[in-house]
Amino acid sequence: YWVGKRLTAIQQEQKAQVKLVERSERKALKLVYQKRQRKVVLLAILFHIGGLLVLKYSGFFAANVNAVLAALGAGVRMKVPHFLLPIGISFFSLQGVAYAVDVYRGVIPAETNFGRLALFMSFFPQIVEGPICRYSDTAEQLWNVGAITWQNLSSGFLRILYGLTKKLIVADRLNLMITAVFTNYGEYQGGVIAIAAVCYTIQLYMDFSGTMDAVMGTAEIFGVKMPENFQRPFFSKSISEFWKRWHMTLTSFLRENVYFPLGGSRKGKGRTYLNILLVYLVSGIWHGAGWTFILWGMLHGLAQVLERLWG
Repeated sequence: YWVGKRLTAIQQEQKAQVKLVERSERKALKLVYQKRQRKVVLLAILFHIGGLLVLKYSGFFAANVNAVLAALGAGVRMKVPHFLLPIGISFFSLQGVAYAVDVYRGVIPAETNFGRLALFMSFFPQIVEGPICRYSDTAEQLWNVGAITWQNLSSGFLRILYGLTKKLIVADRLNLMITAVFTNYGEYQGGVIAIAAVCYTIQLYMDFSGTMDAVMGTAEIFGVKMPENFQRPFFSKSISEFWKRWHMTLTSFLRENVYFPLGGSRKGKGRTYLNILLVYLVSGIWHGAGWTFILWGMLHGLAQVLERLWG
């Protein structure tokens, strides 16, 4: 809230000062105010992402440092911290960053009503698994919500039922077989393990997509339309298309707030490939504190680089 107000104050001061100087001096003056705004945005990013890193990843970092120290034969160890994580921190941290960046870019005006901003940040259906909403997506709808109608009620409950069907009947049933095979994989033939791996992919999708349906349906009951997060991802013809259809709000966030600031595809092919790898490294780390998540992110980034190289 403070960041939005501060950015607005700097922007208004800039407009007033620009009118008082000669045209030849305006570019330099705008650059001064832009630097001031960037410092405020950087503070917002450090606050949100820094808090996320400390609470969610400091234990992973300390454990890996201890593993290196043990391998070197050192007699010292870092204390591995354990924090009680706030519910949904991965999602509302990104929403806070997106809000600050959008105010900085002039996409939206800063919110002057603290309660309205708090409502956007903490809207209960999305807090645990998303989608990651931008302020322009849902804020006006949340503030100006009307009476619950029969159409919204019936349509919302139908989508919740659809989501529960995916989650309870498909994902949770597959989980019984997947857990049995993955826990004791040495006892099974390769074909069974391969089937379990494919079923795990289906389970992940049905679990996440089913939850999103329940979230969308709950919001719809209140007359709020949230951005879709899936668009038949398994019908994609490439990895890059897959990421345009899977967890679409996260992909959009990473594209606008990581890929483009790094230079996107404007600085040559080599830099483009590096930017893609960095984006999916961030994606892997965001999904979880573990080397498996990092490897998973890098594999997806590498696949997109190879797609571009081979056309």
